[in-house]
Amino acid sequence: MPGVKGTPIGNGWLYRSAVATFGDHQPTDILFGSFMSQERGDVSARILGGKKILITFPLQERMHTFVDDYKRNGSQWFVSVDPWSVNLECSFERDIWLSCYGVPIHA
Repeated sequence: MPGVKGTPIGNGWLYRSAVATFGDHQPTDILFGSFMSQERGDVSARILGGKKILITFPLQERMHTFVDDYKRNGSQWFVSVDPWSVNLECSFERDIWLSCYGVPIHA
C-alpha cells in the first residue's frame, strides 16, 4: 500500500517532528494518553495509524535531542523513533479490541 507523501511547502513543522512506534503490548490510544500525560506541554502528537505517532517539537534541535536520547538510552514507550522524512510510510491499520459474550470457548 502506498504511503502518504508530504511536501515541505507550508509544512515546515514536519521538520520539527519525529515518528515514534509503540510496542505491541497495549492499545495505541492507552499508550498515547500515557505518553502525553508525562511529556512536557510544548510538544504535540498525532496518531498516524497502526502503532505510529507523529511528535512535533517547538524547535528542530529539541526533536534531534529527543531522537538522540532514544537511540542512546532506549525508551519505555517506543520500539523506534526517527525524524520525519518525505519517504515516511503511514499505515492505514487501526487497533481494535473485541469483547465477545455468550460464545462457547470451543466454538
